[in-house]
Amino acid sequence: MMALLLRRLPCSSPSLLGHTARRPLAPLHCRFSSTASEAGQSSSQSTGLLVSVSKSKDSTISVISLQRPEAKNAISSALLYDLSNAVESVRHDEQTRAVIVRSRVPRVFCAGADLKERAKMSESDARVFVSKLRASMTAIDRLPQPTIACIDGVALGGGLELALACDFRIASPSAVVGLPETSLAIIPGAGGTQRLPRLVGLQRAKFLILTAQRLKGSDALTWGMVDFVTGENDHWLVDPNDSSKGDQGASGAMTEFDAMFESERADEWPAVCAGIRLAKMISAQGPVAIRAAKRALNEGMQTDLETGMDVERGAYDQVLDTHDRIEALNAFREKRKPHFTGK
Repeated sequence: MMALLLRRLPCSSPSLLGHTARRPLAPLHCRFSSTASEAGQSSSQSTGLLVSVSKSKDSTISVISLQRPEAKNAISSALLYDLSNAVESVRHDEQTRAVIVRSRVPRVFCAGADLKERAKMSESDARVFVSKLRASMTAIDRLPQPTIACIDGVALGGGLELALACDFRIASPSAVVGLPETSLAIIPGAGGTQRLPRLVGLQRAKFLILTAQRLKGSDALTWGMVDFVTGENDHWLVDPNDSSKGDQGASGAMTEFDAMFESERADEWPAVCAGIRLAKMISAQGPVAIRAAKRALNEGMQTDLETGMDVERGAYDQVLDTHDRIEALNAFREKRKPHFTGK
């Protein structure tokens, strides 16, 4: 049974979208309302779940949280089982329009595979485990909703592969990312050798994997491994419900977002706060259109242009016969915001 829960994440480099200097983050609270009650949180913690799912108050955003602090969120068989269940619960949630993947462990996103557990596995056991891990990353990649990895601190090996399986990656300046498997005489086995070169190019991927190189947040942005670094280019991520103007509305520390937990601070978890802004931007759009666009983009990039155009045509046909399309036209005519229902 999937418990509901939530919590946290922590800024400099040229941007993929253009560099703009930002003022330092102020220690304001990053707020995000959750359907989980305090009692529900305690219950979840007592069940021993290593991965939990929480939802925004309006149910449009789901948050998958890793919470294995004693092992820096290392991916054990138990954590992988919980992660797979969390992903499947989100997949079948028609209300969810965007998904955030985050850690609840300070200074760590995910340290990779649980090497202590791996050392006790036979060769056949290790093969089965990696096969399940690969399948879980593929399941995340194929979620119909857009996914956002919020990286605070370390994301290595399988931890980075988890982030690579998401549609967007947001990092704090203190984040450290890499695929160091070759230093352990193995290779990335959960999609790293395939997804990384598709992001950064073959030559950069070869360098990073063959040298087991690790990059800090700003360098990861420069190399194209992440899309946003807080304090660097996250001014593109603006809460659509924020009515403030100018600089402050875009910086991440200037806006309070609905009420996550009173202890959730933007200066401690800026990547999560930026991820919430991006999730809100996505969830404000037509949900059927968002899913159709993601499918057209992903499937189209795996084939030739002519076939890709056929994929787009099918996706467009899907959104034509929807109530949301009519609602958007009516809202435009009536000069109001549309109210999308996903139908």
